Amino acid sequence: LQRGAAGEIAASQDGLNALAVDTGGRAFFNSNALSAAVTTALKESSTYYLLAWRPENDDQRNQKPGRVEVNVIGRPDLTIRFRRRVGEFGSSESASRQSKPAQPNRKESSELLSDALRAKYPLSALPVSLTLNYVDVPQYGSSLTVSLKVVTDSLQYEGAADSRFANVDIAGAVFDIQGKPASTFSKRLTIKPAARGATGARQSISYNHFAALKSGLYQVRVAALDEKQARSGSAVQWIEIPDLGSKALTLSSLIVGEKKAETEAQPNEAGSNEAGAALSPVRQVSLNIDHRFMHSSRLRFLTIIYNAAAGTSASSKASDTVDANSKGAVVGPDLAVQVQVFRDNEPVITTPLHKIDTEGITDPTRIPYAADLLLDNLQLGRYVLQVTVIDRLRKASASQKYDFQVD
Repeated sequence: LQRGAAGEIAASQDGLNALAVDTGGRAFFNSNALSAAVTTALKESSTYYLLAWRPENDDQRNQKPGRVEVNVIGRPDLTIRFRRRVGEFGSSESASRQSKPAQPNRKESSELLSDALRAKYPLSALPVSLTLNYVDVPQYGSSLTVSLKVVTDSLQYEGAADSRFANVDIAGAVFDIQGKPASTFSKRLTIKPAARGATGARQSISYNHFAALKSGLYQVRVAALDEKQARSGSAVQWIEIPDLGSKALTLSSLIVGEKKAETEAQPNEAGSNEAGAALSPVRQVSLNIDHRFMHSSRLRFLTIIYNAAAGTSASSKASDTVDANSKGAVVGPDLAVQVQVFRDNEPVITTPLHKIDTEGITDPTRIPYAADLLLDNLQLGRYVLQVTVIDRLRKASASQKYDFQVD
């Protein structure tokens, strides 16, 4: 996770560095010595050469923006900083004509989608949300679910009144730590307008992509394109898939959904999962992709516990004398869980540490735990959900976090 955070910090600085280099300057990062940076910048910019070039014919005047290179012959030891991009030199009429966006054909649409996927910063002209969920299942092993959501209420539909539609192109890629694509997808979604008179939440469409991946750090990029209006949006996230072969206590991602609150449930209390049926709560709700919840709703989460230690009947008994030759019968793991919700690093909900009921679990290497949280006692704003599981036999713990917003 630290490597992922470092990658996000470096990525967030790419735009500033490119802006400085392309305009003839340089950027100063990761230092609190602002006075030294300002002094250096003033010293370097106080003496300079002014270079100019005037286009001599119409072909040169009508050129699109391009890049220039400057070299000092015979002085390879010098560092040269200059504005690397030149603007358009056409008339205002020509500039106005060129500034009008062309209607994208299929090739241009694919290029726009590719540009959005490679964008250094998330694009927001077409709202796109992304959430990543890691689980390990017997038939597939380590699996990553890439879920994206595209807001579609501003699309322009075409076609006859009874068969109107709009197209949204989506694409995504999962890159490993070397920057190589580990999984990709690309798809065109055809969307029909909502029924007349429909009210409620904003119109949107969701898509899930499943990828079998090895343990390691990954960057996930997704993008969407509104073909009709040439609007695009994108999102980027990092995720580290753990190595279950290390036998360390590990949790899957927190798989979170939303449903209406039930009056019989206790507010702000995370209940234990039902034995053998812990997956049923998540099946009852839709996956929450944009991490936004209504104040009157209920947050429901699921996580899978891996590599829990198994005890024996001999070791589980409170006795001072145990027969060394007796192996004892294998009993279930001894796990406890605590659920907390933080706001501004301060806990606003903390449930008592309580035992996880594992009776009836058929696969002790993959133990599901699900619970609900009522949100009506929380103020509007951003929060962090933290689930901590303690293995009492192994004397180890593992936790997962999920950030969300209450509206």
